[in-house]
Amino acid sequence: GSEATLQERISLVFPPTTNARGEVWHEFVAVIPREGKYCGQPCAVCNVVGCPMHGRIFHQKNLATHARPRGGGVRSSVFSRQHDATYNAFVAAFSAGEASAPEVQRQIAETLPPPPPGAEEGEARARRPASSFGSSRRRSGNCPACRGKHRAHTCGKRLRRP
Repeated sequence: GSEATLQERISLVFPPTTNARGEVWHEFVAVIPREGKYCGQPCAVCNVVGCPMHGRIFHQKNLATHARPRGGGVRSSVFSRQHDATYNAFVAAFSAGEASAPEVQRQIAETLPPPPPGAEEGEARARRPASSFGSSRRRSGNCPACRGKHRAHTCGKRLRRP
């Protein structure tokens, strides 16, 4: 299938929002990656500014666990509350006036608090292609993704059992 067909399927579960000028905005933008973990599979990118996963790629089957489905057919009680809150703030500002989506996104981005120190390092690691995770796993005691808990699936460090 094409990205247009995929966007139609995604829009059934996550309907697009329209402003007073008739401009349409999608919560998720369909994409079929050409490389990486989801190469050739139906995916979407989170388009909600302020969401901690903004710009990240999700497989189509995982969208309902990231955002609350708003269309028919799919129900989920497990979703990101932060995504939901920032989505509601965007929709309220976008649908209430004639501002374009980029203007509203810029307004929301200006109101966001600055990222915590060290977040850039974690973001860089999270945005690295999936193929690079296996070869150079972090094994230091201060892995930013683990936040000191050393989850084996994240940094590769094993916990020692007493």
